[in-house]
Amino acid sequence: MWKMEGSELELKEVHRMLMTDKVPLMPSLLHAFQARLRSCANCRLTPCHEQVAGYKCPKSWNKARSRKKERLQKFVATKAFRDFQEVFSSFVQEVVVPCVGDREGVMYQFPPTFRVQVPSDKPVGIPHKDADYPSHVDTEINFWVPVTKVWGANSLHTESAPGLGDFHPFELEFGQFVRFWGNQCHHYTVMLRNLPMRVEVGRKRVAIRKDER
Repeated sequence: MWKMEGSELELKEVHRMLMTDKVPLMPSLLHAFQARLRSCANCRLTPCHEQVAGYKCPKSWNKARSRKKERLQKFVATKAFRDFQEVFSSFVQEVVVPCVGDREGVMYQFPPTFRVQVPSDKPVGIPHKDADYPSHVDTEINFWVPVTKVWGANSLHTESAPGLGDFHPFELEFGQFVRFWGNQCHHYTVMLRNLPMRVEVGRKRVAIRKDER
């Protein structure tokens, strides 16, 4: 549950929270809300407008966006993030490492990438494979962990194998994750209209010692 101004919201409903002067510390959440408002400026989707709690971003939010490094430092210093670190490390050791099966162990990204997708007339990012960007190696594999139920438009779409082009959304319940070769398989998101928002801890990149995908 998410607590805001004395009330509680399920994580999938966070996009309905009021945009008060109290700025969320999580950079991904702050970015998602501001991108949502920019999108809604020219959006004709009624459900989209109905779910935006105010069309003008408070000045405090804009100020926070201009101080990314400072906000990130505050975010990682919170007890909530320290608690997450412990859970994340346990997940890697107890789930990811056995799943990879490499006796030499793995190298993994820390902290992982947090992404938040709220209802909008624009997708998050563009179709790509991770190898399109610098600092990636082809022995990377991805563990994608949504922390809300995902299906259809509120999920990540990918192909089954490099170049196959059989794009499909992952369908996962809360508590499930998926392993895929994001370094070579193209993946993308689509416009999210009135489905619940998506929050993910992931596309954690794990580099394995040998070509084991």
